[in-house]
Amino acid sequence: MHVSGYNGADEDEIMDNIYSRFSKEGRTPSGHKTGQKLLMKDEAKLAAGTVLEAAHKLKPAEVPGYLESNFENAWNHFDQNHEGWIRYEETHTFQRYLNGQLNKFAAAPGSLGDLTSGGAAYPLPYPAGSESVAVGAV
Repeated sequence: MHVSGYNGADEDEIMDNIYSRFSKEGRTPSGHKTGQKLLMKDEAKLAAGTVLEAAHKLKPAEVPGYLESNFENAWNHFDQNHEGWIRYEETHTFQRYLNGQLNKFAAAPGSLGDLTSGGAAYPLPYPAGSESVAVGAV
């Protein structure tokens, strides 16, 4: 898939564009449309790889190996009943779960995953030290 058309959009727009094209409307056993967009497992793997590349998370050559190592675990986390599909509304959360440590803000200073900033002593106000009462002091 040619992904240059996605450059310049933010991650949510990229995921919306890609996952909406890969998702299909669900049908009942008798063939009637349900009105619910679903993403099937095979299409999910293709879409996830496209997002990883289009959002510049990985170089194209790195995508197959990353999916081989991480896709099944992420898919099973969301498809806990092993139905072979997830709802379209879950696709962004699924992709972020799959991205794991590829997310830009994982362990960023001041984030929930930041274990090196000093916790409650982390200077939140700007400029640092401008608060009238020290953070954590009550």
